[in-house]
Amino acid sequence: MINFKCDSIKHQQLFDRAVEGLHKNRRQFIPGIGPVLIEGGEYPGVWMECAPLEGMVFAPFDMEIAKNNHRVFYRFQKEDGQFPSSLSLERINYAQIQQTVPIIETAEKLALRSNDEEFFIQSYDAWAKWDQWLVTHRDTKKRNLCEAFCEYDTGHDNSYRFKGLPKFCPNKDAAICPDYPALPYAAPDLSATLYGGRMAMARIARKLGRAVDEEKYMELADLTKKAIFEYCYDDELEFFFDRTAEGNLIKCVSDTGLRVLMEHVVDQPLFDRIYERYIINPEVFWTDYPIPSIAANSIGFVNPPPNNCWGGASQGLLALRAPLYLEHYGKYDTLNDLMRCWVDCMMQCPEFMQQMDPFTGEFSTSPGYSPSMCCAISFMSKMIGIQETEDELSWGCNILPEAGNSSFKLALCQVGEAEIEQRQGESILTLCGKELARVKGKVKLFTDKRGKLLRFAADDKCASIHMSAQEQHISLNTKLGHFTSTNQVLKV
Repeated sequence: MINFKCDSIKHQQLFDRAVEGLHKNRRQFIPGIGPVLIEGGEYPGVWMECAPLEGMVFAPFDMEIAKNNHRVFYRFQKEDGQFPSSLSLERINYAQIQQTVPIIETAEKLALRSNDEEFFIQSYDAWAKWDQWLVTHRDTKKRNLCEAFCEYDTGHDNSYRFKGLPKFCPNKDAAICPDYPALPYAAPDLSATLYGGRMAMARIARKLGRAVDEEKYMELADLTKKAIFEYCYDDELEFFFDRTAEGNLIKCVSDTGLRVLMEHVVDQPLFDRIYERYIINPEVFWTDYPIPSIAANSIGFVNPPPNNCWGGASQGLLALRAPLYLEHYGKYDTLNDLMRCWVDCMMQCPEFMQQMDPFTGEFSTSPGYSPSMCCAISFMSKMIGIQETEDELSWGCNILPEAGNSSFKLALCQVGEAEIEQRQGESILTLCGKELARVKGKVKLFTDKRGKLLRFAADDKCASIHMSAQEQHISLNTKLGHFTSTNQVLKV
């Protein structure tokens, strides 16, 4: 559970509205499965594209709902391994695959965080069958990729990416490719999801002591990674695109390529080039209100965006996924700018909506939308709160001038409580009732579950950290990304 108190009325109301809205979006509609967190607004169900990640954000409030947002897909997995793409009271849908963040990745994190071996194995077995289904039905040219057959496969509704192509598969069967000359696409994002899932399976196999499986999934992941570069990467543009069945790259710069970064397919040097050329370029993705679903200077960009538009609108789901690559590649200052922008805009809007105009910040589509509520909770937790992973705690010491004093308490999954208080420009970190650190400056700390400092990232030019337990005092006088500390005074 999270307990957040802040003397900024707007920040407090935003957080409270998000928590209340997510609780209202709980539903129980699957026999034998407890409540799930639905997409909300005009979407009264769960989609594999997003429900597992949203469940993981909601986990501090209800771990069982977080797991249920995975179990519903396991419950209706077919004998041949196919997952449903979505479920609601009205229907169970198998007309497309519609996946983005691999369900096994979020399941792995939840299982480790809660020490749930049964859920661990259940998830492992389910993805093993799904991986085989994808190999059988979504790699028709045997290139070690995952192919796209239709618009809804990737959740890119109303995007130039699939212009003129079917929204779902014939006979509502995701195993059947529509009869169009351009199809199937060699899809970089679906292939990256396959890669990320296989890497997660290798990690799980290692923890389960299944050495043969670990080697198998590592080899399969490597084949997929090589195929992504061979078929979907453009050397000149340094970005990832769909390749049609006719052999043409569809050079529309969109979040299709960003999803490859989410699964950490690229190395740091290539990411840095993509970051400079595309992500923080105001002509491309770094618009006034980032990140648009299609780059502002790319073919197919639509503005102002109509409802439910992955043709240019800055989507809540896109913002929610941004930490998956910005944190991994050490761009904490950019992530903070993105989070501040979204938090500021959401505080001005009385409803949590699906998308906003990348130039005006005006929200539209589907009030009561869970992913945007998840953005509010996740972003506030990252900036001035605490987040728990399977083996770490991250502490956000990015004091908000408008907030002044605040208190963020997190009940840990296994035992104890972590708290961060911010008073008069100083962050005080407490773990299980014992003061751990005092921090001044925009710093993000990472500790283990016992409070040992593992690393930190500093977003401004100077910061100081006094770690009580280790008697550390760390001074920074330069802007840093990821950094590993030592038990001494550091001057960089």
